[in-house]
Amino acid sequence: MKLAGLLAIQILILFTGCAAEQGDSSPRVDSDLMLVESVVEDYTLNTVNSFVDNVDQLNQQSQSMCQNADNEVSLEDLRAAWEKAMSSFHRSEVLVYSLKELMLEEDAPLGFIYTPLPSLRAANSIRKEIALIDEQEGSEKKYSLLRPRSQLLGLNALEALFFEILKEQDVVAPGSGDCVYLTFVTEDLMERAQNYREQWLVEELAAVQSTNGRTKVQATIRQLTTHIISYVDTRLKNKKIAIPVGLKQYDDLAEAKKARRKETVEHPYFPNKKIALLEPLLVLDRLFNAGGEKQGASSFFGFRSYLENQRKNKALFQNADILALLAMVKELPDGPAYEELFSSSADAEVAQPVLDIFSRTQNFTEWLKVDFLVEMQANLPKAVQGDND
Repeated sequence: MKLAGLLAIQILILFTGCAAEQGDSSPRVDSDLMLVESVVEDYTLNTVNSFVDNVDQLNQQSQSMCQNADNEVSLEDLRAAWEKAMSSFHRSEVLVYSLKELMLEEDAPLGFIYTPLPSLRAANSIRKEIALIDEQEGSEKKYSLLRPRSQLLGLNALEALFFEILKEQDVVAPGSGDCVYLTFVTEDLMERAQNYREQWLVEELAAVQSTNGRTKVQATIRQLTTHIISYVDTRLKNKKIAIPVGLKQYDDLAEAKKARRKETVEHPYFPNKKIALLEPLLVLDRLFNAGGEKQGASSFFGFRSYLENQRKNKALFQNADILALLAMVKELPDGPAYEELFSSSADAEVAQPVLDIFSRTQNFTEWLKVDFLVEMQANLPKAVQGDND
């Protein structure tokens, strides 16, 4: 992307100029810049672009189905397009450190893209909306929402529509309530996805592009480090694993009231529910394992390359053991059996595979907060102070 390339050149000029003034020619200067360029500019931006492109493809297929009676788009095509968009969003949630509202509350500006607390009433609510559309007289049926509602918008609503409401034998005809609702939601999602990317670019520019290049580059690294530690602790460990199975309660009453129901795992309607765990772990594996001696030569300059380039402790990343955690999640069953592991754990004794994954994630969190954070020479983020459970 041209913007990313121009930004890289600007960063390099600013960063080099500042270093020259200070007479600093240490390897750390290059490492800082390489980490920001590789993780922030290239990897994160590519991940966000991939999400937007996948949403665009989903929107195009939905429009094709609903505008042309002779189209060849099937429900399976829409489901596959949704899965690609959803997977890429799960990857981006690990990386987009500066958009705090994406961590994700219903009333946040971008919260209607996806919320990790899905409503089990979403399918019934959507059915009612479609029925109201079908009751309209005339050939030009319309749909709009007076107030945005997460269960009727975004990837959550499309999950309910594609995997619960619509069946393979259903005919989704142009002008039907199904099509009117589908095109409204996908167009709305497309707009929000583009806004997601634009806000990230603004935040990225604000974080890196400055008259004080070196300071801002290092500030970006600290911010990225803080976000990843907080993400693994509060989002991956607690909200994706511990809270659904009863190993940890909500931190405050307000959060508990927001749930308004017994906890369930993410994706109540999509069979391959473990993408909510698997996709973020694949990103974390790349950030912490790509490069270095263990993985061999790599063009990706992540945290492993960053610290080893500065001759830090080369045994550091062995203790993170992300690959073992990733392998454990891959071994989990798909479909109802996956959900049963979590739902049965919430009612009785925690199932051993879930307990093992939680324990391994807890160890990874502790490694991030102590060993990794010390090596990164960052301040302990407020979001993780005192939370070592």
